[in-house]
Amino acid sequence: MPFVRNAVLAAVFGFLLPASDLAMAQVQTPSVPVLAPHRAVYDLRLDGRRPARGIDQVRGRILFETSGNRCEGFTTTFRQVVEMAMNGNSVVMDLRTSHFEEGDGSGFRFTSRSTQNGQPHLETEGSATRGPDRGQGL
Repeated sequence: MPFVRNAVLAAVFGFLLPASDLAMAQVQTPSVPVLAPHRAVYDLRLDGRRPARGIDQVRGRILFETSGNRCEGFTTTFRQVVEMAMNGNSVVMDLRTSHFEEGDGSGFRFTSRSTQNGQPHLETEGSATRGPDRGQGL
């Protein structure tokens, strides 16, 4: 009977050991981070409890949005529109930025545009790519 008992033990352990290796491999494999799509809107206003030199009123809004995945890439957009009243004059500033990163991290590009009272103010664009050694390149 020792032969039968050893054969049963070998069969059980022969089945369990690879299964435990598979379970350990699944536990030890790092999970891929997931960026959940997100959109947030914030209203801006001047805190009336604190004096602001020369600024009579401020109001505006910020929009922040992210989307994408590892296959298609990730996009982030940001917009801030602020209206300021200063010494009887009103100024509207509008800032828009967007970023895109390739899903594999091989490239990144961005744009930033701002207007003041509807007229172009500043504009910036750029990009970066990873070199063959996975270092940065511009």
